[in-house]
Amino acid sequence: MLSPMRFGDFVWPHNPKIYEIEYNRRIICHKVPFGLYTLSDMGRDARILRGEGEFVGENAYADFKKLATMFYSDEPKMLVHPIWQSAPAWLVSLKLKQEPRR
Repeated sequence: MLSPMRFGDFVWPHNPKIYEIEYNRRIICHKVPFGLYTLSDMGRDARILRGEGEFVGENAYADFKKLATMFYSDEPKMLVHPIWQSAPAWLVSLKLKQEPRR
């Protein structure tokens, strides 16, 4: 079993069901006069981690609200993922979707 994911002092009660991590490198193409082209490696871009999961149980809204308040921080928080390396991160997007349940 994986340890819980953390963001600052927030600990997910249940790890997200879906993790997506994206690595990008910026390559610039320059046209060479009377020739073809040349490529320049401008280096790595930001690493992006996306996740999807659910808050369930009696504390579901309270847990989401606690995470949502961290969205307003002007400073990055340490994101600790159970598999990927830890890194300073910002919340860029956070969504709440409520589906009907019994």
